[in-house]
Amino acid sequence: MTFTIRLTPLMRQQLYRRLHQAYASGSLRLVKRIHALLAIADGMAVSEVAQMLTLGAQTIRDYLNRFLWRGVASLVYQRPPGRPSKLTKTQRQELTALITAGPQASGYPSGCWSATMLQDLIQRHFGVEYHPHYICTLLDNLGFSYQKARFVSAHLDEATRLE
Repeated sequence: MTFTIRLTPLMRQQLYRRLHQAYASGSLRLVKRIHALLAIADGMAVSEVAQMLTLGAQTIRDYLNRFLWRGVASLVYQRPPGRPSKLTKTQRQELTALITAGPQASGYPSGCWSATMLQDLIQRHFGVEYHPHYICTLLDNLGFSYQKARFVSAHLDEATRLE
């Protein structure tokens, strides 16, 4: 099936403006969507556009259908689905500062953070409960790495420990 759409000069200008914004914001999904619409307006077949953009033909038809119904307003993506963060951006920045300061600055006796201590810290400072298994992901999102400690026995001699 072949679709052809005709764009007014104003509509084409709006699409190009939106395309430049999509490039500037790094929204690959939106860039592909606008390129698909422009390619169809230039007379390319849906299958050719799908192959060119490495998308499914039905995806291209969906883009076209939404554009026909809603125009340029169809080119706005909603927030991605998923649960919102339990901590606000400000709280995450504050947590980053607390982690960087170290556990002793927050009143813990240890010199190294553990998942349990971080869980307690978040609960005490922000009133938010995190599951210990999610702490690793949270640390990654904040730019930290979670590492499991490796203990070496003190009774081994130096040569055995280095192996």
